[in-house]
Amino acid sequence: MPENYPIGFQIRAVSNLIKRKLYETRPNEQPPLTDLQGRILGFLYHRQDREIFQKDIEEHFYIRRSTVSRLLAGMEEQGLLRRVPVPWDARLKKLVLTPKSIALNQEIFRRLEEMEHLLERGLSQRELEEFLRILEKIKQNAS
Repeated sequence: MPENYPIGFQIRAVSNLIKRKLYETRPNEQPPLTDLQGRILGFLYHRQDREIFQKDIEEHFYIRRSTVSRLLAGMEEQGLLRRVPVPWDARLKKLVLTPKSIALNQEIFRRLEEMEHLLERGLSQRELEEFLRILEKIKQNAS
C-alpha cells in the first residue's frame, strides 16, 4: 500500500472495515435495521426520560421531514416504536420505544462495546489518547 494515501481515504477505509465487522456480528434481525434506524433507536433509547418527537429526529440527524416520516413509519411497522398522541396537541405524537427495540438496543450496545475493545487492542493508553487528540483536530479542520 502506498504510504501517502490521503487522510480522508484512510478514515473512510477504517469506517468501512468497522461497518463490515459489525454486520458480521448482527443478530438475525427481520427485517435488518439500516444504520440510520439503529442510530435513531439509540437516540431514543438514551432519551427515554424525555418526550421526543419527529422534529427532534429531523434536527438531530439533519434529515428532511419526508425522510423521517418514511423512516418512522417503517420502524413502526416493524414494531420498533410507537407514535403516541400527547394530550396538549392532537398534531403531536411522541416517539416511544417498544420492548422489542429496547432489547435490540441492548444487543447493539453489547456488540459496539465488543467492537471498541477490538479497536483498542494493542494500543497503549498514551497511543489511544494521542489518536483521539489528533482525530479531534481532524474533525475541527473538517467542520
